[in-house]
Amino acid sequence: PKIMAMMNKYKVEGYGRFWLVLEMMRTQANYKIDDKHYNWLALAQRMLCTVNEAKEFVGDCVEVYELFIKDENGFIYSASLQERMIHLDNVRAQRVRAGQMRHEKEWKD
Repeated sequence: PKIMAMMNKYKVEGYGRFWLVLEMMRTQANYKIDDKHYNWLALAQRMLCTVNEAKEFVGDCVEVYELFIKDENGFIYSASLQERMIHLDNVRAQRVRAGQMRHEKEWKD
């Protein structure tokens, strides 16, 4: 329902913008976008819009549609993305440890 409400204003273009923001979050430390001018420039470039339009869209996604969260330090993130990525990071770490243990065992044998 939140995405559908957002699309009521921003149409299918908003859906694309939503995924562009998530993609950018995915590449950042802690999966959060810092409220820095260079990040807004990058988002605007990816969204093919102005910085003000990018800020309005993300602001609406935080304040109106509750798709993203802005924390007290000015970082913008998706709770859902963070949950999924933390789980994935844990699975990857477990696989690395398992591979290291298997490798150590092979060298001992």
